Amino acid sequence: STRIFGAMPVVTDLSRLTATAAAKLLAAGEITSEQLMKACLARIAEREPEVKAFAHLNTEYALEQARAADLSKRSGRGVGPLHGIPVGIKAVIETCVMPTGYGSPIYQGHRPVADAACAAQIRELGGVILGAGQVAQARVDVDGDEQGVVSFRVHSVHASEALADDVAQAGPSGRIVIKSAVV
Repeated sequence: STRIFGAMPVVTDLSRLTATAAAKLLAAGEITSEQLMKACLARIAEREPEVKAFAHLNTEYALEQARAADLSKRSGRGVGPLHGIPVGIKAVIETCVMPTGYGSPIYQGHRPVADAACAAQIRELGGVILGAGQVAQARVDVDGDEQGVVSFRVHSVHASEALADDVAQAGPSGRIVIKSAVV
C-alpha cells in the first residue's frame, strides 16, 4: 500500500515499488536486496495460484542471489544500475541456472549451458533473476493461393486465454502484412 505524506509517497509494501524507486532505496541503503526479494516472493506466493505467471521459480536461489548482492554492496564491490533488483524473464530466454522450456513440452526441463546475452547483461548490471515466466504454446497454420499469396495464422493453443490471433500475409513481392484480431 502507499501512504501520502505531503507530496512524498511512502511505500509500505516493497513489492509495489517500481524498479527505479527500489534502485534508489537500495543505493541509499534504506532497504536491502534481501528485504525487497522477500517482499516480491511473498507477493508472488500470494498471487501465483491464480495468476500462474511462472514456468519456473526458485525462491532459494533468488534469496541466495539477493544476499550475495547485499554482501557485494557492503564489501564495496561495484554496484550496477540493477543491483539487487528482482527480475523475471520469459521462459524463452536461456539461463544456465534454471530450465528454459520455450513454452513447449518437448523442451520441458531443458537446461542451457550458458545465459542468453540479455540474461547475462541483467546479471552483469546487478539484477537478480528470480524466475522464468510462462510462455503460451502456439500453433501456426500456413495457407497459399494461386496468386502466390501465403497466409500465416498464429493461434494460442490455450483457447481460454484472451490472446491475439495474428495473421501475416506475404505476396509475390515478398512484402509481409500483419493484421491482428483479438479472439
